[in-house]
Amino acid sequence: MSVDLALSLLLFAAFMAYAARRLFVLLHVFQQEEYDAGRFLHGIFRSQNGRLVWEFWNLRNPSKKAKKPLKMTARAWRTYVVSLLVTAFFLSGWFSFPSWSKLVTTILILALLLPSFLASSNFFLWPYERSNQRRYWRQAHEKLTRLGPVVIGITGSYGKTSVKHILAHILAAAAPTLATPGSVNTPMGVTRIIRERLEPRHKYFIVEMGAYGLGSIARLCDLAPPQHAIITAIGPAHLERFGSLATTALAKAELAKAATGTVVLPRALLEHAPFAQLYKSEPSRFVILDAPEVTQEKDGLTVCIDDEKLHAPLYGLHHGANVALAYTLARALGLDPALIKETLRSVPQIEHRLAVTTYPTGAVLIDDAYNANPAGMRAALDLLDFLADGHKRRVLVTPGVVELGAEHGPVHADLGAYAAQKADVIIAVAARRIPSFVQAAQAAQVLEVQRFSEAQAWLAAHTGPRDVILIANDLPDILEG
Repeated sequence: MSVDLALSLLLFAAFMAYAARRLFVLLHVFQQEEYDAGRFLHGIFRSQNGRLVWEFWNLRNPSKKAKKPLKMTARAWRTYVVSLLVTAFFLSGWFSFPSWSKLVTTILILALLLPSFLASSNFFLWPYERSNQRRYWRQAHEKLTRLGPVVIGITGSYGKTSVKHILAHILAAAAPTLATPGSVNTPMGVTRIIRERLEPRHKYFIVEMGAYGLGSIARLCDLAPPQHAIITAIGPAHLERFGSLATTALAKAELAKAATGTVVLPRALLEHAPFAQLYKSEPSRFVILDAPEVTQEKDGLTVCIDDEKLHAPLYGLHHGANVALAYTLARALGLDPALIKETLRSVPQIEHRLAVTTYPTGAVLIDDAYNANPAGMRAALDLLDFLADGHKRRVLVTPGVVELGAEHGPVHADLGAYAAQKADVIIAVAARRIPSFVQAAQAAQVLEVQRFSEAQAWLAAHTGPRDVILIANDLPDILEG
């Protein structure tokens, strides 16, 4: 074997080792983007993860060290192996270069193209994946039809997971209830829950329905036709996906249109044409809620609705609307008001959505890591101020919010100014992506860090029982960099 051939093979093996590790990290991001190649590539090349193309040893194992670990499902393995084969194909094709400089240049170009090779696996695997998805979809749909639970769909720009959590707790007191877990709200996620968890004993099946564009919710309604529905709110969350609130309203109205029974809406939604038109055509199907009277107390919320005074051990005034929506649909389903009222007294806190606990240093911790919208962040800041009660230091840790599109700068400027009124110390995570927030928050003490782990280190070293800490949102791994 010649020296040149040996060196070429060594270089080939070294690059493939690098590619295997890098593609594994990229697969984690691809999975979080629901294998949407367009969003994945856009996110990679606009994020700070782009610089990690060149950082071999700093690439963390996403199946272990990640906020939402990589799950090596059958599809993930297929995608990973195909992307490796595509990489090897292109690399071997360029090893005929007589010039070492051209070969090295080619390798550098291929390193930059690795995200594209991973995304291209979708193209090669699509017929197989599509066939698999259709088969699983049919199985789930047939099972749901055969078992016949009462299907309740919940959607909205924000609040849908919290309403689902509260409603599931109420209905479970009356009959066996299954709700899609966590933030599972896509067709394949719901398909999996139906196939694996739905049982004949379940009387109610609550489905959180996420909208990733027009038609998303309609497809979910085809899979799990809803008898009843709750639409929580229309707001700027995910505005980057939809482009306008009008388009957001159209997407969310697909649930109201598909439901055959009661649809519960906040009155504010009637300001949007799709809901106004549906209500005008079939008013008897709709229950329209005015904003309830909500009081935050040290042990939870008091919500006044329908001459009832409800108490729930939850925090954040905006949860009052979530309680009212869940209560109203439970009443529409015929549950005894006394049972609902009593059940609400034991509703568990909603994980990562204004859950109040104690930090290891003894500080009060408000965990709002999964509540990423401007209205929710304002409510969280109000709670921070309320629990501090003028006697404790108020510490905010936040990377801001995401997917605001053209509103990113103005919304963060507004949030920064509000945060400066409600917090004494503000730790801005990945501060470079929210310059308007940092600038507007200067009335408080602002610390800039790149990663959430750095904020945690500061909290561990500088907080104690005289502090209240608010974790407001947490970035996905791709945006934190």
